[in-house]
Amino acid sequence: MRSNSVANENQRGTFVLPYKQRIFNIVPNPANTEAYRNLKGSRRKTQIAGTAAEKSPKDRTILHGHSHSNMHPFIDALLQQQRAATPVLNVIIIGGSSGIGVSIVKRFAEAGHRVLSTYYSNMTGALDVHKAYPHAEYVFLDQGDLESIETFAHGGMQKVDVLVNNAALGSATVINYVNDKLQKSGGDIKTISTLRRKALEDEALMKVNSLGPLWITDVITPLLRGPATSETTPTQPVRNYSTIIYMGSVGGSTGVFPEYRASDLMSKAAVTYLSKHIAAEQVRSHVDVFCLAPGATMTEMFRKSTLETCSDPKLFTSMMPKQRLIETKELADATFVLSTEPWARIFHGAVLDASLGLGIRPGLQTENTMGRT
Repeated sequence: MRSNSVANENQRGTFVLPYKQRIFNIVPNPANTEAYRNLKGSRRKTQIAGTAAEKSPKDRTILHGHSHSNMHPFIDALLQQQRAATPVLNVIIIGGSSGIGVSIVKRFAEAGHRVLSTYYSNMTGALDVHKAYPHAEYVFLDQGDLESIETFAHGGMQKVDVLVNNAALGSATVINYVNDKLQKSGGDIKTISTLRRKALEDEALMKVNSLGPLWITDVITPLLRGPATSETTPTQPVRNYSTIIYMGSVGGSTGVFPEYRASDLMSKAAVTYLSKHIAAEQVRSHVDVFCLAPGATMTEMFRKSTLETCSDPKLFTSMMPKQRLIETKELADATFVLSTEPWARIFHGAVLDASLGLGIRPGLQTENTMGRT
């Protein structure tokens, strides 16, 4: 990484880590190391427990029960050994300080993987996650700014196992993004015409949501891990393929939602095509490519763009598929599975509708006037 100083409002850098090893250095996962250390002792406990089980049918029932707290020590030792043999992945998550992104960061971090994520304006959210998961590091990134992407790319990263392109603007959040850009350049939103302001917002949506993921993919692809080489060691297993996931949207990826800005959904349609294009390029390689197209998800972005336009959000939600909104954790779990389960590789090139059915019946939202102003 470039710097280990805590970012402030004027100098956005990396966050300090409480250990000497920097992110993406190949170091043993503490949980895995502990598993190896305890394995011999667990086997000894297994022998003792086995003897007790032979003497007491009651004890035998406890040892072979389904409760994890009463798990047979030998089974527990095997599970620990299996976890120890699981590769610790280097994961890059673009846009991980809020919404779907922060849930994805937490999902990988909780599994013990090393995470490098980015933030643009929500530094507080990034710091909170880093405090809870020290092996999840954040750096500032403006995905619509090529110079910012170049700085990010030259941060000394090593091999990457998973890249999740999640950062995006929405029909509402783009307004603050453009205003921030104008203020930094000395401009004034009040002095420009309505047409020019809209054009600036349209341009921002296309650059951040469409070109940004393309540029990120271009700079990270050379770092994606390939087939196992001499770097593989018994104590540090390394898998022989890598994963790219694009976060699309039911709007633009699978359905039409005229209540949103055209450029917003155009940008998501472009992301969908990008995922297919990259998948076609990588069809004979070790890189797997997927695109998730979420529907109405309970995020701050959806609240601003949709729920705040409803006089009765609960009534509006009850008219949605399955009578609910998608939880960010559900999408994080889906992302994790696609990135870590070998069987998921058969979905290479797929655009997966993750909308609870909104993609096949968009009228549940587009024609839903219940509770909307």
